[in-house]
Amino acid sequence: RRLLSGRSQRIIVIVPDSLTHQWIIELQRRFALRFSLFDEERCEQAALDGGDVFASEQLVLIPQSLLRHPTWGPQLTAVNWDLLVFDEAHQLHPEQPQFALMRELCQVTAGVLLLTATPEQAGAEAHFARLQLLDPERFYDHQAFVAEQQRYHELAPLVGALADAAGDTNPLNATQTDALAEFLQRSLSTDVLSDPASRQALLDELLDMHGTGRVMFRNARVLVGGFPERHLVPHELDDEAAVIDWLQQLLKQHRPDKFILICKSTAGALDLAEQLRIRFGLHAAVFHEGLSVLERDRAAAFFASPE
Repeated sequence: RRLLSGRSQRIIVIVPDSLTHQWIIELQRRFALRFSLFDEERCEQAALDGGDVFASEQLVLIPQSLLRHPTWGPQLTAVNWDLLVFDEAHQLHPEQPQFALMRELCQVTAGVLLLTATPEQAGAEAHFARLQLLDPERFYDHQAFVAEQQRYHELAPLVGALADAAGDTNPLNATQTDALAEFLQRSLSTDVLSDPASRQALLDELLDMHGTGRVMFRNARVLVGGFPERHLVPHELDDEAAVIDWLQQLLKQHRPDKFILICKSTAGALDLAEQLRIRFGLHAAVFHEGLSVLERDRAAAFFASPE
């Protein structure tokens, strides 16, 4: 959208080393965007040609390891990027030597987008350090941020009541109104709380004031839409052998349906696939972060095959 609107012209995407080619392919397939991969070899060649290494292309994609390179890493800040996208941002930790470079890079880049499905995987302080990359003035002190978050936990029921209210009725009692007014540091009239438009404006204000507010977006199923409803079917199994037997029976009963099984670890997924192959002659497509682009495409083709 930013490219089409002209708001961004020079973009850098930073991804895990194992996902560089997958990102290149997916950006081309899904969005018809031709990014240039700058690894160490490409940087060395660009340096021989003269000029700024990363200035020769508008759309640049680099592996995360390049941030640690003593020559090419610092040169990233010499380019006026319009947008920076960092995939698997939870792998970025403030104790890493490249974090200082990322901080400098974010300071000179107009737009920054950190992508992660597990923002607090490395702990709350590491998560806060990444929030500082997005807005250092808004997130200036970790302890103050924690205290502010706690206040919002206390206000959550009041905000929920405002969001669920219908019509021209005030959803808050006098005590709740006083608590919200104290937080906002201004008086709240019954007319404001009874008017749907005023309530929505108040909710928007609270959202902007909230810890991460509009700085962090969650692509939850309820927000994205288009997903089928989930159905929980629990199965209590005692040991690994019972798991394999149950899975084999499930696949047999629902043939030729296809199943996607999400495992806790790569090792667990590989072991499960091997057990199915050895014990029952069943072959499964396995996806994990260690696969090459070719291996991923082969696994996807195998899973997509009607046979």
